[in-house]
Amino acid sequence: MDSSKIGVRYAKALFETALDTNKIDIVYTDFVALAKTYAENPDIEKFFKRPLVKISDKIHFIETLFQAHLDTLTMDFFRLLIRKKREDYLQSIIRNFIDLFRNHKKIKKSQLITASKVSQDTKRSIEKLLSSHYNNEYTIEMDTVEDASLIGGFVLEIGMVEYDASIKHKLNEIRKTLINASFEAKI
Repeated sequence: MDSSKIGVRYAKALFETALDTNKIDIVYTDFVALAKTYAENPDIEKFFKRPLVKISDKIHFIETLFQAHLDTLTMDFFRLLIRKKREDYLQSIIRNFIDLFRNHKKIKKSQLITASKVSQDTKRSIEKLLSSHYNNEYTIEMDTVEDASLIGGFVLEIGMVEYDASIKHKLNEIRKTLINASFEAKI
C-alpha cells in the first residue's frame, strides 16, 4: 500500500476516535509537540527504523520518553502503531492528523518571514487582516520567522500561496529585467 495512503488512513482513524471521545484538542496538542520533538531529534526516527530493535523495546522507549507528557489516547495509538509495525509512518500520520484538525476547526496556517523581528501587535493585525480576507470564517495561525537575507519587506505564506514583498525579491526582479534588456539590446 502507498505510504501516503497509510498515513492518511491512520490519521483519519485517530481523528475520528479523538472526535468521538472529545479528545480532539488534546491529541492535536500532543501531535504538535510530537512534530516538534521529531524535528529537533532525528535520532528518534532512526531508532524506530532499526529492524533489530524488539517491539517491546520500542514500546518501552516511547513510554519512558512520552508517557508523562501525552494523553492516554495518544499513547495507546503509539503502541498500536508499533505493534502493527507502522512507526515508520508516524511523521506522515502526524502531518495528516494536524491537517485534518485544522480543516475541522477552520484554521489557516500561515508564516510571516521578515528581515527583523515583528511585534505581537503587528502579528495580530496581520492575522486579523487575513481572517477578514476569509470572511472571518477561518482562524489564522501564524508563525513568524526572521531572515536577514530579505533585506527588508516580508514574505507571507498562507496555505499554498506565497506573497513576496521583500526587497531581495524586488532586487532580483530588477536584475532579471536588466539582464534581459542588455541581452535584447545586443541582438
